[in-house]
Amino acid sequence: INSEDSGIKSWEGYNFEMGLDGAEVMHVSSGVVTMGDKTYQLRVPKFNKYDKDKKNVTEFQEVLENIDVKFTDSSIYRSKEIIIKQLPKDLKKGEQMVFWENYQLPEGAKVYSGKDEKLISKETELKGSYIYIETLKKEKFFITGALAYDASASDPTLRELNSLYIPITEIIKVNYADNTLSVGIKIDASYLKSKERVYPVTIDPMYTV
Repeated sequence: INSEDSGIKSWEGYNFEMGLDGAEVMHVSSGVVTMGDKTYQLRVPKFNKYDKDKKNVTEFQEVLENIDVKFTDSSIYRSKEIIIKQLPKDLKKGEQMVFWENYQLPEGAKVYSGKDEKLISKETELKGSYIYIETLKKEKFFITGALAYDASASDPTLRELNSLYIPITEIIKVNYADNTLSVGIKIDASYLKSKERVYPVTIDPMYTV
């Protein structure tokens, strides 16, 4: 990851390439967002880039109505924050909201569950566990489990100890025939619609090489 130049580009949603330890590159792009049986394509967002605390920050504002995506780069990791600024008006009771992201894997790469080190070969749902991608050269790329928290959770350094930070489900779909991976971050309407919820709500998986 180049913290000097994020390489993240914008038209509809976002896309970028991540170099692994060797010469191999993995392409990452935003997918659709679903709410129940409804599917939404991301918009062409407003783009903002700046430095904060010696880290490179790239923001995509209003990828959907009242939803931003923010990336923060350090030397070995890229964190992603999905920021839901208001309750999505189309989300109904009993539904789930799923944010999809797509990966073009290096030729021959495999995807494993960090929970049990097993190869993922069919659609899988994980909660509170990471996955990793291993190339033919044994290089590894990690995607952490996702946490959700709202504005009442004021100290991110305490997230593992704080009940306000909750693990949420990730849907993993792999197609080894065409070297693709799709990861869907799924959050329940019951969480977003709770009377106790204080917006904005943030979801934050992280990538590490």
